[in-house]
Amino acid sequence: MKKIFTMMIAAMMVSSAFAQYGQKEDRNGKDRDDIAKADDRNSYDKYDKHDKHDDRGNTYYFTAREKDMQINQINRAYDYKIRSVQNRFFMNWYEKKRQVKFLEQQRDCEVKAVMDKFYDRKNLFTNPRRKGTDKW
Repeated sequence: MKKIFTMMIAAMMVSSAFAQYGQKEDRNGKDRDDIAKADDRNSYDKYDKHDKHDDRGNTYYFTAREKDMQINQINRAYDYKIRSVQNRFFMNWYEKKRQVKFLEQQRDCEVKAVMDKFYDRKNLFTNPRRKGTDKW
């Protein structure tokens, strides 16, 4: 009788321990990783807090200084990633070379996205009418 009673108490303790909320899940059932991905500021398709949007045609004001700052930030991040790949001890040289090439292509794509954003016709900073020289 003691063994059965002890086994029931142990089973209840184990089941109650697994019934607790995990740290990974929010109270609403949302995963915290999904929230972090939705809040990612490295995506240039989303609204940037430094863009000066207005309601006429989704135009914005993206200066050359902001462009240079974003490109420098991208270069710093990818330089760190490339150095970390090159310092991996247990990776062969071919795999390192392939990873570095892939990271450099990703960096080029992100820099191109920033340049496209700067030279876009919706950017009022590069608008020729802003400078007083009319195209027409």
